[in-house]
Amino acid sequence: MRKLVWFSNCIFQESSIKATGTWVVAMGRKLQESGECRISNFAVSDVESISSYDQGGIEQWLLPRSRFGRPESISRKDAAILADLVERLDPDLVHVWGTENFCAAMAADRNFGERPMLLDIQGLLHAYADVYFGDLTVGELVGCVGPKEVVIPKRHLYFRRRDFRQRGELEKKVIRAFPDISVQSEWVRFRIEGLNASCRIHPTGILLRPEFRMAAPWMPPGNGPVRIFTSSSGAHAYKGLHVVLRAFAEVRRSLPSAVLAIAGNIRGGRMQEGYSRWLDREAVRLGIAGAIEWMGALSGPEIVEAMRASHVVVVPSFVETYCLALAEAMMVGVPTVVSYAGAMPELARDGESALYFPPGDAVTCAGEILRLVHDSGLSEAISAKSRETALIRNDPDAVVRRQTEIYDRVLAGMRRP
Repeated sequence: MRKLVWFSNCIFQESSIKATGTWVVAMGRKLQESGECRISNFAVSDVESISSYDQGGIEQWLLPRSRFGRPESISRKDAAILADLVERLDPDLVHVWGTENFCAAMAADRNFGERPMLLDIQGLLHAYADVYFGDLTVGELVGCVGPKEVVIPKRHLYFRRRDFRQRGELEKKVIRAFPDISVQSEWVRFRIEGLNASCRIHPTGILLRPEFRMAAPWMPPGNGPVRIFTSSSGAHAYKGLHVVLRAFAEVRRSLPSAVLAIAGNIRGGRMQEGYSRWLDREAVRLGIAGAIEWMGALSGPEIVEAMRASHVVVVPSFVETYCLALAEAMMVGVPTVVSYAGAMPELARDGESALYFPPGDAVTCAGEILRLVHDSGLSEAISAKSRETALIRNDPDAVVRRQTEIYDRVLAGMRRP
């Protein structure tokens, strides 16, 4: 039995999660069920004091966001409290999920002693910063200034990219400090090797939520308007939602009844993000505002239902270290049009299990969507191949076996004289 302390951005709870990092929760539950690991998971939450509870055998610790929300602002006192908690739990290994995690810098500085540690790369902020604007022009960036950005200037895309760059410097320090790092793609591996050539790199797998693995295979929707589905974790220009809007406008020239469904927490909050407000105006300018369904944040079952009701899924991002949205679409089997960016070309083969387009190229994106809509044979072949690929790549037993092997390699490496 391996005793593990996890530092993640995910909370193990009864209710379905409508946020990023869901695959980490799926991984934790499967590891716990295997009987080979015992996990204590730390995550920040909107609580007033440090608390814990049992969630299906996993010891979930909640830390106040006000004290642990930003890694660079954790006080020495709180760092000592957290280090003492870890010491009392006495894990065999500390697993940090993501360089942006609230305690990644603490782990890098050896606040948890010399015990074995593993860093899993979730995102790479310094790499995201390079494409953060998503090819928006200067005029369009100015158009992303809204009431929220007037009141809180740091919320504008310009300052948010600067924040990514600044946090990216801390991220590089963290990466250079870890002797063992797990990666989800070769795209990430190359960037880690450039920063920390001496570290041991462990290729890991992604465990999708059960609702995706158990979903009935996609079938072409019946009579009705063509539905296109896309999603985003938030109002981030590098996710490319404006590219989908422009591609959809092109699609509507041939299919005037087509519908675009957009999932994600994009228009939420008391004050809408300037980029979200600009998207609304862009939709009006393109004449497609009435054909868009803003679905908000969805649970796993709701995403499956939305995908199965769609003819095509579009993933327009300018960068991804893996791309959960693509992996989930492939598992469901819905034909997907995806940008050739970041690690996404590693997940599927162009023309066989997905159709690719150059990042930001709305015209080619539209053309590939129309190919799938008009060629049922191609659409069904891609559906079958994408699901076949996903069932092998994201097989739960194989992913869990690989993860436990990574833990054992890290532990063996630390025991060497």
